[in-house]
Amino acid sequence: MREAAELAGDRWVLLLTAALAAGPRRFGDLAADVEGIAPNVLTDRLRRMEARGLVTAAAYQQRPPRYVYELSESGRELDLLMGPEVRHE
Repeated sequence: MREAAELAGDRWVLLLTAALAAGPRRFGDLAADVEGIAPNVLTDRLRRMEARGLVTAAAYQQRPPRYVYELSESGRELDLLMGPEVRHE
């Protein structure tokens, strides 16, 4: 669990990883799935996760730009490291 926390950095990343474990999600889906996360925090964490190689973002609309987010291989490994005690199903 400690390794997962160090890789993730904060609780929002852990919660987003858990939400994305079920499959690809759009921004609005993630905002609804992760209770209490502000849109600016969600944007920041998704950018950080993408920079760390935990998620991939694929554009599905150009104007305005919109993306669908999915766990990368590293993100799936993080999800496995977290174990069921972090996931809220």
